[in-house]
Amino acid sequence: MLAAAVAVLVFPFIAAAFPTSSYWIDGRYGLLLPPLVVILLALALAGPPLDPAVAAEILGTEARRFWSKGSMVRAERGPRRLAPVGPVALLVASLVVVLAASATMAAAHEGGGVPVAPARFFSGWSDPNAPAREVIDRMEADHLTTAYGDYWTAYVLDFLAPGRVQVSPSPLDYDRWPAMAARVAASRDPAWLFFDPGRTAAAAQAFSNPEVGPGSFTEASFEALLDAQHVPYRVVQLGVLDAVVPAHRVTLPAPTQG
Repeated sequence: MLAAAVAVLVFPFIAAAFPTSSYWIDGRYGLLLPPLVVILLALALAGPPLDPAVAAEILGTEARRFWSKGSMVRAERGPRRLAPVGPVALLVASLVVVLAASATMAAAHEGGGVPVAPARFFSGWSDPNAPAREVIDRMEADHLTTAYGDYWTAYVLDFLAPGRVQVSPSPLDYDRWPAMAARVAASRDPAWLFFDPGRTAAAAQAFSNPEVGPGSFTEASFEALLDAQHVPYRVVQLGVLDAVVPAHRVTLPAPTQG
């Protein structure tokens, strides 16, 4: 019980201090906290372990008689005293969880527009992926089924539209899905996705992404590369993103060694 209580209390601090936890706003590192809370709650509700003699009697041949005469057994043995650590640990952990949830909601309200007022809580929500879904719909409308993007943009679109569009980080970006990269590389004319220069803030929020385009290119610098290689292209508006579609393959600069 004490170990579970301490684990619940110190876990948020360990997650925040651990070097590989990355951004504090990244919720994936909090996924291990709920099991600890469940374990603590179960231990608190169950109370202290049974006396070994009682446990042996339950598991033995007299189990049925034990349960049928449970009140007699309890009367003979007298009332059990509950260890105070159970209720105290449960109370402290519950307060920590409530305070952490309140702080999270307050921060989300300030930074992400999460409705916390009672009158709006069940009616003031919107789809945070709406801008990304608009990008997918417009790609399909223009028959852009394969594309290169940066790491964050590519995998968000793949997650939201499996099988509908295929987007991979460019050869200059970190790649976690070699099979998807191979499918996009085999495509005849993949598009290249960039933040709309006039909507960079909205695009960054939509994809939780600081990168304006694949390979550290901006839309303007990529178009300059195409012009230098005499590659015709067209630009398709996709909402918060623009798709630059070269007429044929592009020769990318060699990655910078550092």
